[in-house]
Amino acid sequence: MSIQPCRATLAGSSPGHFLYVIVLSDPTHDLHHTTFSQALPASWLDVPYDENEWVEDRMVSAIRLGVQIVAQEYVWTRMKGGEKRKEEEAVEV
Repeated sequence: MSIQPCRATLAGSSPGHFLYVIVLSDPTHDLHHTTFSQALPASWLDVPYDENEWVEDRMVSAIRLGVQIVAQEYVWTRMKGGEKRKEEEAVEV
């Protein structure tokens, strides 16, 4: 699993947001799942270290939810024997 922060420009809002891209790859079972966290204001990164406990809590919460989503998709696909992945491949062709 990899988690990568990325900048985001959201429609209808001012620029300056970031989100996390969460990728879970299982090459043994040929499964790949990707999701995005909730977008967070980049200005939160400028909050002084002494005052940023709430920022850390919100960032951890956003990452946790993203990991839970990708993990749920992975478990569901494994329980179904990879059926979801086969359907996705059929649509892509």
